[in-house]
Amino acid sequence: MQTKTTLRACAGLGGRGIAGLIFCVGMILPPRVCVADDRPAESPARDHAPLVERSDIGELLRTLRDVPEEILLREMVAATSGCAVLEWQGQQLDLLERTAARVVHSINENGVAAARVNEVGQAVEKIVQSELERAGFEAGIPRNTDGNRQSSGYPDLVASRGGDVFYIEVKTYHPRNEDTSQRSFYFSPLGNSKIAGDAYHLLIAFAIVPSKNGRYETTGVKWLDLYGLKCRLKFELNAPNKSLYSSADGLVFFESSALQRDPPAGTEGKNRE
Repeated sequence: MQTKTTLRACAGLGGRGIAGLIFCVGMILPPRVCVADDRPAESPARDHAPLVERSDIGELLRTLRDVPEEILLREMVAATSGCAVLEWQGQQLDLLERTAARVVHSINENGVAAARVNEVGQAVEKIVQSELERAGFEAGIPRNTDGNRQSSGYPDLVASRGGDVFYIEVKTYHPRNEDTSQRSFYFSPLGNSKIAGDAYHLLIAFAIVPSKNGRYETTGVKWLDLYGLKCRLKFELNAPNKSLYSSADGLVFFESSALQRDPPAGTEGKNRE
């Protein structure tokens, strides 16, 4: 079995750094590990055949126990993309500071309109890109390994000027959450990478609070150099809504519309017994 062969390779890589870990997870657990959508459409019965053998899962988990508690982002980027995260030493500082100041002014001049607070970040990202271009950078959404511009995933933007290349993540947060353990930075090592070359990795963060008329404003901005960022690896199983709630996988055994106002037939009689 290919999975067992892969796991034997993993056993030898378990203590050999991040590259070995990524190889193991990518080879053993394909992206659709929670979705069994290859069963015949005409058969709604559940398929109890395991996608991964139980012994294989146990061996994978034993490999993961050797993973360090904290991993530097630059090490993960190098292992997954082959590209280096450069240590920022003040390159384009004046223009980066000017960009931050102009974004703050743009946000607070009219406020950011958003139906939900998580949509504020999307609007701010567009403002950051616009102000980077205004400052003389060539800026845009990075291309993935397929050559397509991809907005989702890390990093949000790529900007260059005078031979300096920056990958830029844009974040918004509420000031009261600044000193909490809430997770707000994510980097997925699997899938299409948006990192195509050696570059400085920066993050620009805006403290966002509600303003008037359903709009939002910022109370401050920070530039961060991510060269020394320590991340924690969270290994989890997940499934999308279409896998949970679709009848295709045979998980749903009862379904009723809440719009039905009349009680089911026989309910009153059973209550009187």
